[in-house]
Amino acid sequence: MKKLFVLSCIASSVLLAQSSFTLGEISIQDNNGVKYDTNKITSQTLENSASKDISEVLDKTTGITLVNRGGRVEKSVNIRGFDSNRIGMFLDGIPIYVPYDGQFDYSRILTTQLDSIDIAKGFSSSLYGSNTLGGVINLVSKKPTKEFEGSFTTQINADSDWEKSSNMYNIYLGSKKEKYYYQVNATLEDREHWTLSNDADVNDYKRENSDTKQKAVSAKVGFTPDDTSEYVFGYSYMDSQKGQPPTIDPTISNEKYWKWPVWDTRTMYFIANKNYTDSSVKFKLYRNDYEYKTDYYKDETYSTSKGFYDSDDNTKGTALEYTNFGLLDNHILKTAISYKKDSHIGTETNINKKGKISTTKEDLADHVYSIAFEDIFFATEKLKVITSASYDYTRASRVDTTATEVEKKSNNAFNPQIGFFYDISKNQQVSLKASRKSHLPTMKERYSDKKGKAIPNPELDPEIATHYEVAHKIKVNNFTFNNALFYTKVKDAIINKTLDNGKRQEQNSADERYKGIETSINYQTNLFSTGLNYTYTNIKKDSEDEVEKLPKHQFYIYANYKPVKNVILEANYTYKKDFYLENEVSRDYVKASNISLTNFNAKYIYSKTLSFKIGIENLFDKNYEYDLGYPEKGREFYASLKYNF
Repeated sequence: MKKLFVLSCIASSVLLAQSSFTLGEISIQDNNGVKYDTNKITSQTLENSASKDISEVLDKTTGITLVNRGGRVEKSVNIRGFDSNRIGMFLDGIPIYVPYDGQFDYSRILTTQLDSIDIAKGFSSSLYGSNTLGGVINLVSKKPTKEFEGSFTTQINADSDWEKSSNMYNIYLGSKKEKYYYQVNATLEDREHWTLSNDADVNDYKRENSDTKQKAVSAKVGFTPDDTSEYVFGYSYMDSQKGQPPTIDPTISNEKYWKWPVWDTRTMYFIANKNYTDSSVKFKLYRNDYEYKTDYYKDETYSTSKGFYDSDDNTKGTALEYTNFGLLDNHILKTAISYKKDSHIGTETNINKKGKISTTKEDLADHVYSIAFEDIFFATEKLKVITSASYDYTRASRVDTTATEVEKKSNNAFNPQIGFFYDISKNQQVSLKASRKSHLPTMKERYSDKKGKAIPNPELDPEIATHYEVAHKIKVNNFTFNNALFYTKVKDAIINKTLDNGKRQEQNSADERYKGIETSINYQTNLFSTGLNYTYTNIKKDSEDEVEKLPKHQFYIYANYKPVKNVILEANYTYKKDFYLENEVSRDYVKASNISLTNFNAKYIYSKTLSFKIGIENLFDKNYEYDLGYPEKGREFYASLKYNF
């Protein structure tokens, strides 16, 4: 039985390697390829989606909601109530985030660059390393499967007045040979403007300073000298510029006349994997660079400078993973050790009304270590027990700031978890999970004085979240049902408090409780498919009683219909209600209007190599907002073409 178990594990990994870039995945996975911590958004879903960036795709998943920071033109997502800097973000298993604040603009990552997306909520593999308090999102890049393959995609968007608003071009090339493979993916996106809904209370519906440009390229070269070895070099680069539309009402949000002439990221990595008879070893080496510049202007003419901010961040890291199938009967054992160095250099230059120039600078660096252990125990044919733990440690190695003097401090956290998974039948499973996850305070939380308005706090302790979840899934004929109940308690939550002297400071002074329900029903046949996702999230914070910054109720409904052989019609509807937005000026909370969005598209498959798509986003031109004073796009039309070769 032991030999069959080992051979099944190895055979499973080989089969998976033939269809996707499995070296870029990190998951709790058994010998049959079943994953116990992640849900996958497949390549087919990404291709069929009208969304160009990952945030809008993720928004259609239970437990996840879109967050759009209008005041910074940044999109991200929230998992079960946790912001993006409490979520681990990865590309092919490599952590990607701006080291200074732990954030990342999700709108910069286009779906054309990816093969799939793995999502873990709360309970996640300990091998990811530190800072996965709320969950994990792992973006998995493409891997070729044919001797030669490629595609060309183009899309054009128009506003509700039929004026061109944006265009996008993407080309993909790949080849898989006996001993090696390669792929190259390049995307160009140029948005000239976007317009508000006709229901918005404004004089000019075309958003000023809403242009954005982006060039993205990724490449991967893999070597497979034999059936047991794989060595991969990966590279990804994004060159972006974006404008910042101003607030429509300065009484509810601060006036900001900003531009980002530079918002660039670069990722380079090497991954090596070697399989042995009853074990495997994986090694990673990587570097991420983030460079961005923010220009501040006096008014809406964008002609008089008030200053600028330059940021140069990078992460250099390595990781070693070891998996054993044969040491203990009916166990898959994994262990990993990882290290990374986060660095940040930020320079802010301010120009006052008299033209006097003042400059402040930050030069910061952290060392981050993580040790992890993971065990899948096949207790019976139907019961799997998963236990894992990680110990994370961070140490400030450089703290040099002209704003104020602060001291170096280290932080650590221990993160154990356990999960029970029972197969009632072939198509029905129940699970019970408990996990403890942590968030090590970011550089910004510890050291920023927020332009003299705050007092740094290098003594911050980690946030600790304890997650509990009961889940059930079943497939009956053409129906699939997924349900989950979750409860999370956060200890030592970091909040921004107002001190007696009027200044603010980040402090560990709040407990938080998150509870909710996730449910989805999907029905699929060859000609028709439909589904409903619903998420209920209730958040209680000691510091903000009854304030829900995220929708308490979120629905997503979709339907696909194939009326004739080569035509596919799709409609989807999103509804969000019961949440509040903050007035930046008064610091009060205002109940937001419900969000109700309908999208429609039609796809025509001319041949195996050529397809066309037309569609409408925000069909009924609804006015809505995620950030007070910054309404979202109104109705927009688009048409796309894809040619495979």
